[in-house]
Amino acid sequence: MATPVADDLLMICWDAEKGAPAGWTGMSLPYALAGALIVDAINSGAAEVDDERVAATGSDPGDPLLESVLERVNKPRRPPKMSDLVGSVAWESPVDSVRDRLVERQILTEESDKILGLLPRRRHTPRDRSSFEAVGERTRNLLLGAVDPEQVPDHEVLAAVLTEPAGAVDVLFDDRAERKAAKQRLRNSAMTHRWLPRSATQLRMPRWR
Repeated sequence: MATPVADDLLMICWDAEKGAPAGWTGMSLPYALAGALIVDAINSGAAEVDDERVAATGSDPGDPLLESVLERVNKPRRPPKMSDLVGSVAWESPVDSVRDRLVERQILTEESDKILGLLPRRRHTPRDRSSFEAVGERTRNLLLGAVDPEQVPDHEVLAAVLTEPAGAVDVLFDDRAERKAAKQRLRNSAMTHRWLPRSATQLRMPRWR
């Protein structure tokens, strides 16, 4: 299986110091991750998009998280609309599920302590912080047009595209001008399916210029 878009997106949105989602991503991150998981299901060949509705193809995605997405796809009598499916998957706590997968992949490690020696707390911090934070740096370069997206793996491009719905652009850039430039670059993009399977051409994704 290719590197999951959802894993990259959560790494981009993760505060390595706090061991939790960063900044203002908390409210919007579940929905962005739901979209990433749907894209992963499409990229795996287990789902496809037709007229803005998502349908299962019958292929095995080979991943428990994507199997959960397919259960949501197959639950209605007819294939659900993309927007409805995103909301449905978001209710399944995708932040926790993807985080746990990063623990299984030994990218994050779980730590337990107590706040003021009283309140129990779990933190999930990177095993290799430099490699972890390099994902965010590559995303910043993509959003600012410093690298050619044609030379970047598709899963990293897709994760970068989803930073805006995740609320992560404000987290990635301290500089106001860079934040504005990154958001403008995303919003001025057009339709494309360069990094999506042919069956998913109607999934709306920006094109880099």
